[in-house]
Amino acid sequence: MKRYSIEKIEFPNWEITWNEIRMGHYNINAVRNTGNQIGFYEWGDDDSRQRLVTDIVNLELSLRRKNTYPYWNSVFTTLLKTNKIPFYNKFETNEFNDSFSWEIEILENIFLSYNSENDEIILNQNSELLFIKKWKDLNGNDFNNLVKKINFRF
Repeated sequence: MKRYSIEKIEFPNWEITWNEIRMGHYNINAVRNTGNQIGFYEWGDDDSRQRLVTDIVNLELSLRRKNTYPYWNSVFTTLLKTNKIPFYNKFETNEFNDSFSWEIEILENIFLSYNSENDEIILNQNSELLFIKKWKDLNGNDFNNLVKKINFRF
């Protein structure tokens, strides 16, 4: 059986560079296609990656809190594509009441979903609830925790 893991994180509309300045020390930069920038100098470890992801997610949420759920669907699908993890994405909209939902099925038994009517992002495996959060309360740390929970399931 193939072992999957989320090792590389990419975001639509962002270019991320890790330049090694000296052994183990990196100048880490992320530039959004609109010119927004995030950067710092740090060890190139998991904490650095989490910090970068947290900062990008917090910035994106501050800019795109409402009416951007298609963007966040693409964030998660990009994450899975980048790491070559099999998934099926189902995105639905209802023009009559401006509601929509999406569900990403990962490896046939892990489900990440969002429905605009209840405004919650949910992760479950079979019938086990692994993560639930109101979208308005989501932040970069929550996003990192959600990715860890997905990764732990492989």
